[in-house]
Amino acid sequence: MPIQKQPTGAFSSYYGCLIMIAAILVFGGILGWTAFTMFSQNRTFAELAQDQPADLGHTPLSASDQSILDEKLATFAKATTSGTEASLPLNLAELNALLAMAPDTGNGSYSDLVRFTGTDVTAQTLVANVSLPIRKLPWEDGFRYLVGTASFTFSDTPDGIEANLSQLTIPGKTPPDGFEEAMAFWSWVAPYRKTDPLGPVLHSIHSIQITPTGLTVSTSAP
Repeated sequence: MPIQKQPTGAFSSYYGCLIMIAAILVFGGILGWTAFTMFSQNRTFAELAQDQPADLGHTPLSASDQSILDEKLATFAKATTSGTEASLPLNLAELNALLAMAPDTGNGSYSDLVRFTGTDVTAQTLVANVSLPIRKLPWEDGFRYLVGTASFTFSDTPDGIEANLSQLTIPGKTPPDGFEEAMAFWSWVAPYRKTDPLGPVLHSIHSIQITPTGLTVSTSAP
């Protein structure tokens, strides 16, 4: 015979109200934290950024230098698609030309955002002038721009090589703790892995060596 449990006290409709109030408070707390985070981030960007983008001063390659770059790229792409190990040295001027040549994946041209200016061989980073757009709050129009100098690091991932911002310096401004770490989550290569014919070539690259004049990409693991 099944045992029937008997209530030990009178049920109060206030219990349901208390549960609802608790749920509302928890949900309200989540919304409040989300709003706080959004507004605090917006305030940080407003303090660090400016309203207009910077002209990074890109200089196009000469016709002969562009022809040399095109041939180097074609040779490297042919080697990677055939499964042959290959390397591709690129100087700073060629790297900046690649920024302008990269297809627009919906985020604008990288040449408007970055211009490589130097290398740090010891730290294995590329140094660049940057003008990074940050969208304003949803009900505000336009962007703000983080203008300064940045360093970029490279890493090998299961999907191929990845580039991330590792350091950002904004003249006259001091980013708060954790700001650079948050910026480092931005993926600079991933948008191009799904484009043809660039995607398969990017998947084949497994090492990048920073040199005094630029970098060398290779299909061989480091």
